Amino acid sequence: MRFGQWLAMGIALFLACSSLSWATISEGEAVNRAGQQRMLSQRMAKNWSLLAQKAFVSVQQTQMEQAMQRFDDNLKELRAYDQVHGQQAQVSLVALTEQWQIYQAFLRSSPMPQKQKDLLVLAEKILQRAETVVQQLTAQHQSSNVLSKTIAVSGRQRMLSQRIVLLYAARDQKNDPQTYQQAISAFSQALVDLKKNPKNTPEIRKRLQDVEVRWNFAQHIFSQPKPLLRVLEANCELLLKEMDEITSMYAGLSASAKSMATSAKTA
Repeated sequence: MRFGQWLAMGIALFLACSSLSWATISEGEAVNRAGQQRMLSQRMAKNWSLLAQKAFVSVQQTQMEQAMQRFDDNLKELRAYDQVHGQQAQVSLVALTEQWQIYQAFLRSSPMPQKQKDLLVLAEKILQRAETVVQQLTAQHQSSNVLSKTIAVSGRQRMLSQRIVLLYAARDQKNDPQTYQQAISAFSQALVDLKKNPKNTPEIRKRLQDVEVRWNFAQHIFSQPKPLLRVLEANCELLLKEMDEITSMYAGLSASAKSMATSAKTA
């Protein structure tokens, strides 16, 4: 066998193994990863917007690079997962990938205030593409995974934590104030719904109480006549961290519940 044939076989084997390693995520984790794409779409927009305003430059640049890499990694995981599970989200994942290529090129351009409206349009488009993937995966697993909707709602809080900072920072650029208020209302309502969830463990209940305290502080910031962007950004970073941990807890509960159900069937 020639060297070129050996090389081709080696590459094929490597890709096959890589695909298998990406595909090991659970149903709940797939919904979680798809939900992360929503958050990352808004996080990168927030980073770019603050860079255009020369605000917290080094931090925002680092965050944006990390978010772009994470978005790429999640796409690999989701595509591999979907291949193993019947390719039911294939069309929406292709649409998300195509929109990501456009968005990524824009994010690589020099941040400028006059391009803020273009940024918001692109961020909205990719958010909607990511939302479609979440909805398809949630519907796909709703019968076998009672927590899939909860994971999606909890994961959406992560997105809103970033979207709110983005829209808060852009308030002076004649953006629709209704969109900003809708994001705040959506976070408040989802927090109420999550607190009522009967599947909550004591640890999740405690974490949600911590989120409520931090969210109350954010609402105090919203009511101040003087912009407090740095304070809000720091507070929402902590909200993002807390909601990410809570979403992972729900995904873990989902995996445990499915494992127990499988064991009961085979017993």
